[in-house]
Amino acid sequence: MWTARRWLVLIGAVAAATVALVEIYGVGAVGVSGQYDLLWGAQLANGDRAELDAPFAPTSHPLTIALGSAVAFLGGATVAMSILQFIALAGMLVAVWLFAEELFDRYVATLSLLLLALFPLLLSWSFDGLKHSLWIAALAVAARAELRTPRAGGAVLWPLGILGLVRPEAWALAGLYCAYLWWDPARRRAIHAAAALAPPALWMAFDLAMTGDALSSLHHTTALRGDLERETGLIAAVTSLPGLVEDVLGGVIPLLAALGAILVLAAGQRRAAGVLAVTAVLVASFVGQSAVGFSVIPNYLAPVDIVLVVFAAAALLAPVHLRTIGRRRALAAVAALAWVGVAAHVPDRLDRHDSTRADLRALAESWTDLAAVVSRGDADATCGPVDLSGPYAPRPLLALHLDRPVKSLRDATITQPRRGLHIVPTDPEMGDGLSNLAFVRREPRRPPGARLLRRNITWSVWERCA
Repeated sequence: MWTARRWLVLIGAVAAATVALVEIYGVGAVGVSGQYDLLWGAQLANGDRAELDAPFAPTSHPLTIALGSAVAFLGGATVAMSILQFIALAGMLVAVWLFAEELFDRYVATLSLLLLALFPLLLSWSFDGLKHSLWIAALAVAARAELRTPRAGGAVLWPLGILGLVRPEAWALAGLYCAYLWWDPARRRAIHAAAALAPPALWMAFDLAMTGDALSSLHHTTALRGDLERETGLIAAVTSLPGLVEDVLGGVIPLLAALGAILVLAAGQRRAAGVLAVTAVLVASFVGQSAVGFSVIPNYLAPVDIVLVVFAAAALLAPVHLRTIGRRRALAAVAALAWVGVAAHVPDRLDRHDSTRADLRALAESWTDLAAVVSRGDADATCGPVDLSGPYAPRPLLALHLDRPVKSLRDATITQPRRGLHIVPTDPEMGDGLSNLAFVRREPRRPPGARLLRRNITWSVWERCA
């Protein structure tokens, strides 16, 4: 039972981590998913239907849209959304610490967070939107509840229920957990079944209300995969799995995680076997999703990567933590070599952190520059619609800024230029980044015959009326 003091410590830890993240990365960086959550939330707050079917929009998630709606309703914008992303990321880190502390001890938990800090790609996903942080945090809370009290029932199902409005993998986990509880006659079977069925039902009801198609998220996800020309299919998922993990964690951490799993199981820690079984379910879910048309991308393996980091931390601290295993000297020698292998990668990881921090600050500045270079008056006075070059340019934020449907803002790198305003990158690096995608058909440049209206260091506004 959590006391008031423990809740205060938890809230304080989240607040302290949030302040640290804001100090390190700055505010205002909101990725594509977060931008659409803010846009869709603002549309709902205004009583309009959310444009879930906008071209190249990411998959919609009811919970993150609801949070975006709350931000918009309270008058917030990109800064508020970016701070909410920091809070979610801080909450995720605290939840992971609590999970690792329950599974092993506080030393493994602390080392797990230090190792996570070495992998900026894993953390940078959290700046794309709220979904990854909420996903991992809910899984960690559910896992900790089950580790602490086996067959915990509602204490596991409620975080999985929240997660079920962000990730469909939670539906399978909740269903399997209900089946696990089903044979215990003392359990409330009907309530547990309802808790497992509620999230997919609510998600489909949301899609039906917004688009008229109860499965629009599924259809949009598979269609988007085709538009982005990403890999999919069972064979691609199985063959790409090791490489996707290595791209995020490098080669040392997965090997250490395997060693940690072997040592923990050899020490007779049965609870770890349950965690590894759930991890296998998540891997199977990734493969199954790919088989039905989802993209083969590393983001979908984020919880698996977290578990690997925790078991790698257990391996590094095995001589201290796993006291029941014999041959302590040999184990200490292996751990020492592992520490050397991890330490050798620290300089490179720190360089990547600097690069990630610079990218996030540039993302925040790009939106500030875009809002400064074009106004609603410019858009209303021009001879045609507004186009913004680059499929990953901040189109949802521009739609909010100009008070226009996001579907009206086309992308001239994919479609033919038309009459009206054309906003293209001034910064060559941003132009290269927006055009370095397989599905981009032409460079993000001004259309022929256009005249320059305004420009700053990041964006240029051209008008073409001929």
